[in-house]
Amino acid sequence: MAEISYELEKYIERKIPELRLEPKPTLDEIICAFLETFEVYAKPITTKTRNIAGSAVSGAITGLAGADVGGDAYLIQGQKKQTAIQEWTQWKQWALSHPDFLDYKQQILFRYEDRAYEVNELIKTPEMKERIEECKKQFYKEQEEVRKKITQLLALFIVIPLAFTIVIKSIISIGNIVNEFQNKSNPEKIK
Repeated sequence: MAEISYELEKYIERKIPELRLEPKPTLDEIICAFLETFEVYAKPITTKTRNIAGSAVSGAITGLAGADVGGDAYLIQGQKKQTAIQEWTQWKQWALSHPDFLDYKQQILFRYEDRAYEVNELIKTPEMKERIEECKKQFYKEQEEVRKKITQLLALFIVIPLAFTIVIKSIISIGNIVNEFQNKSNPEKIK
């Protein structure tokens, strides 16, 4: 099958849901799912994760109570983040060293690979090829309609102001002609 754009791929997946393939799970996602089987709901946290609400509160505290108290708020935030990182690291290490984890991970990855194989086989069937071609035609037709509407809108934004300018200039010219005519026909006004 030829390469298709991301937009077309997503369009086909929306129109033919049986072709939708979820992204391959990451190691952290597999670990989280494994931990949930033990009713542990730990989530990964990295040092790059920002706590915007906490930063705003710390900034407000600094503004109200001074740098010492605000600095303490930042320190507490950092400690909470560090604790969360340590907690995640411990749970991750526990999961990775658990004797059942490798089997669990393989099951998840095999399910993903099985699903990917099913989708690839489904794509090869004549019925699905026909449905995909119809989706492509519909996608390109909709894209063309959108392009036409955008072109029409752009034309309106260009033509209307241009027409308005021409009408205003014509009115001004007519007004000037009328004034000139009145001035010529009524010479007393000029004095």
